[in-house]
This record gives sequence, C-alpha cells and structure tokens, in this order.
Amino acid sequence: MIRGVPTDIAEMKNELENIEDFIHQADKMADAEGDNT
Repeated sequence: MIRGVPTDIAEMKNELENIEDFIHQADKMADAEGDNT
C-alpha cells in the first residue's frame, strides 16, 4: 500500500498540472472574448 504512494502522488501532480493548463487556456480565451466586445 505504501509502495504505491509515490506513484499516486505523481499521478495527482500530473492531473493538477493538466487542470492548471486548462484553467490557463480558459482564462486566455475569456480575455480574448472580452477584448472583442
């Protein structure tokens, strides 16, 4: 059980980075839409 913890943490970190990238892209798109109005 404890042996899998580093792998689980790495997977969670990767998932959080993906979420962060998604939010960053969404912010950029929202800013671009705001500039067009």
